[in-house]
Amino acid sequence: MPFTLSNLVDAILTQVRQKRTRAQLEVNLKQTAGKLGVEQDAAAKSIQHIRELCASLSAVALNDKKPYLQIIYLQSNALHAGEVFDVTCFTGLTLFHTQRVKGETTVGCVESCTIRANALVMECQADSKDRDPKASFAKNTRDKFMNVMVYMASIHLAWEEERNHDRISRLSRCCLQATREDLISLKSQEVDPAAQIVTVVIDLITDKKHTHFVKAVDDLNPNSGNDKYGLEAAWECMGDDHDGIPGQAPNQESALLAASLAARRVKDAVPHAFLAQAIAPLAAKCAERNVELHVLLVGCNTIQAVPALKTAIADEHVQQQVMVMVTSEEWPSDCSIFLWDLYGAAARVGDLTSFRTGTRTKLGEYTNHFLLQRIVDESREELKITGSLADAVHIERLSDVRIGPGGEAVMQLL
Repeated sequence: MPFTLSNLVDAILTQVRQKRTRAQLEVNLKQTAGKLGVEQDAAAKSIQHIRELCASLSAVALNDKKPYLQIIYLQSNALHAGEVFDVTCFTGLTLFHTQRVKGETTVGCVESCTIRANALVMECQADSKDRDPKASFAKNTRDKFMNVMVYMASIHLAWEEERNHDRISRLSRCCLQATREDLISLKSQEVDPAAQIVTVVIDLITDKKHTHFVKAVDDLNPNSGNDKYGLEAAWECMGDDHDGIPGQAPNQESALLAASLAARRVKDAVPHAFLAQAIAPLAAKCAERNVELHVLLVGCNTIQAVPALKTAIADEHVQQQVMVMVTSEEWPSDCSIFLWDLYGAAARVGDLTSFRTGTRTKLGEYTNHFLLQRIVDESREELKITGSLADAVHIERLSDVRIGPGGEAVMQLL
């Protein structure tokens, strides 16, 4: 049999399924290489890549509980006249990086995100004598746009150089201020041979027919004139401890990234069908490899995108490999962190019971605190929950999702 890298990968995965240790993996790999007729020179040239594969697979071989994850995170928030800008959007990025580096979210991460998110929301509150507090709150959030872009850039750059946890694939990635083109890239997304679950987290605002990405910018000159969202504005934000990012040391790299993110601020309303068609090829690829695909739509009222997913992923076998998490209300932005902060620690192949239970308990415990907060926020006012916040969250295998007579998705509660 001629040597191919695919032969070696298949051999490794066979050993992993038999729960071999890393030492056993390497011994069996050498034996397999011999059987495949691999010459010494070819083996020597490939040994570094083989060791990397063994290292990434060792966590799977030694731990039959926590899975090997490949996480793809897409975040986007447009700056649109008359609308509220989500000043808490940095929390999802922090969750992604923490789970990428630590394998799971730490208590410190959640507390830090919650405190900072609520602080920013409070800074946007209207004056007590304001005649139109809702409009003033929305304007105040939009005024924070550049500060938040700088904050996100600083968070991303601080974490970017940290290596992935042993259970997190090197192919994990994030897209900040994601565009339609970033969404399309899911079609050609490579699936890690070691991945047991591929997780796509889409952290965007959703309406009845669209998911709100932002438009790409072809020619960005961060040094341009008096642009209030350019490089000069980023530097000003970094030097403003009161309104901006206390503790962040100003630097050129952060300013450039912030200006680049801020340039992508025009709303691009992407139809749910387009979103579903971008995810469908990845779902088929995962099903072919017997890998689960988890799609976490953590924005507002994201259940409205599920019928399109059901249509785009028509093959029932593929649907059985896809798990979907959505919200069914105008979900409060500062609570989004609680939708998937337990994911890295609690998700399991074929079983999300622990994740469901933990998330439902946490949301239930937080509900009373949430209701007592005196924060004016349009998303909070439109939330119709009278019991637990968990009653607005649904998780279901796509094959088990039913489509109601009005075309709506019917899904199991968290």
